[in-house]
Amino acid sequence: MQDDFPEPFLGELRFKDFEDLHASKLRAMSTQRDPGCVTSLRLSRCKLGSLSAQGFKNLVESVNRFTHLCILDVSGCGLCGDQLGKILLSLCKHDPFSKRGALERSTRKVELHIGNNPVHDASFLQGLGNCKLMGVSTLNIMETNISDDDLPVIAHRFPNLERLFLSGTRVECRDLSNIVASMVHLHTLGLDSTPCGDVGVDQVRASMSIATAAIPSRPLEVWLRDVQPPTSKWYELLRFVAQIQRDNVYSLVLKHDMQNSIGQFPRHAIASYENVVVVVHIYNHSSVRINYGKTLCSRSVASIAEDAINELNLFLMCDEREVRDRLVMARKLAFREAFEKAVSTRGGFSSRRYVIGCFQITKTDRYSGEVQADYYPAGKLLGRENTRCDYVIEVEAEGRL
Repeated sequence: MQDDFPEPFLGELRFKDFEDLHASKLRAMSTQRDPGCVTSLRLSRCKLGSLSAQGFKNLVESVNRFTHLCILDVSGCGLCGDQLGKILLSLCKHDPFSKRGALERSTRKVELHIGNNPVHDASFLQGLGNCKLMGVSTLNIMETNISDDDLPVIAHRFPNLERLFLSGTRVECRDLSNIVASMVHLHTLGLDSTPCGDVGVDQVRASMSIATAAIPSRPLEVWLRDVQPPTSKWYELLRFVAQIQRDNVYSLVLKHDMQNSIGQFPRHAIASYENVVVVVHIYNHSSVRINYGKTLCSRSVASIAEDAINELNLFLMCDEREVRDRLVMARKLAFREAFEKAVSTRGGFSSRRYVIGCFQITKTDRYSGEVQADYYPAGKLLGRENTRCDYVIEVEAEGRL
């Protein structure tokens, strides 16, 4: 338990622990101080679901009295649907949460974080009656059992959402395009770790088309990492995003696993390969040589080759996002510079042809001279198979492969 009850700092009140005593003190604060003293209440990972009946009542009454609240974080607190419903009902009385006009006048965005709680569906919203949380711009309901059937209810109760995070839910995106069409302010949609299959990927593409047509100047960012194994539908989605990015690089953003393919190198690792070089032979074009640098012995040749194929695909998709890790970013830049040189010296190569193909990995042991070749269909990465190798990737290193 926290030894001292925290004080608001710049309007934010953050708890590391929260038990019945904290709930009682919080209620006392809400009655004795200016209601505007707390604009952000963060209780993430506190065991609110274990509070006594009186403790939970004190918490709800406190939330009810902090009428200037703009951010409420109760994610990972063990709250059941009924408890969440009671907390949200108290927010219906607050202008920042319930009125769009208040949101537009405020310099702060209104955020509601209720993810990672034992919520089975959207039935907890039924207790709100006719209330709509018009002012909420960010809703985090990740790591719950929310499914496609619940999305219309969420869109109805939160009509002005700008950022919706559904990662780790049971959402398959079966009717996503209609949901996105109804949420005209949406610009970030988190779908990481969802069972988004062929139908879902098609719906993501349709949603991006709708967003682009409705507001061309506002980007739509979709997070689609760690979903079910990618299939051929990804080819159409990636090509669509690539084409839009060529016309206007800010109109669509798609975050996917290829962007994070190059692993970070532990700073204090000992066992490693020195001077790893990746050579990419592109069909009907000159070879591209990339100084990959040092890597761990535990990294397989196949994983290094996947880095190369992913970076080539990202290059063809005009995806030039930066990463924070300095060493990883240097490696990505080495790939980009090499591919740029290939394009400038050979008149370019067709992204229509080379985004997603097959590749062959050739590895050479510099001590014995032994050469091994393995063929990998692109289905392992993005799901579209091809009978001809468009890429041959050689990995050379000083050390035993």
